[in-house]
Amino acid sequence: MQSVTEWATGIASQYPRLRTRLEAHQGADPVELSREKFAFGVEAILDGLEARLRDRDRDRAPDRDGDREPDGGREPEPAAAPVAIPDAEREPEPRPAR
Repeated sequence: MQSVTEWATGIASQYPRLRTRLEAHQGADPVELSREKFAFGVEAILDGLEARLRDRDRDRAPDRDGDREPDGGREPEPAAAPVAIPDAEREPEPRPAR
């Protein structure tokens, strides 16, 4: 475990944001960190499900005109294309030592 920590610290020293994250968790209980990550993941999933149910219920409710078609039966707008992030703005993925 110590060698992994040293490896991660060496990589993190090259990237300020990664170094800050590692320093924030230094000395923390790994079991507690796992619990926090799990709880965060469950909350994110439940929030997403709640939003989907709310949207579904809203779409099923009659419009002011009394019809059940959202937007009067018009086709929905197409989703926006994902925006590419230039490589210069990304932090490189750390590579394990060989």
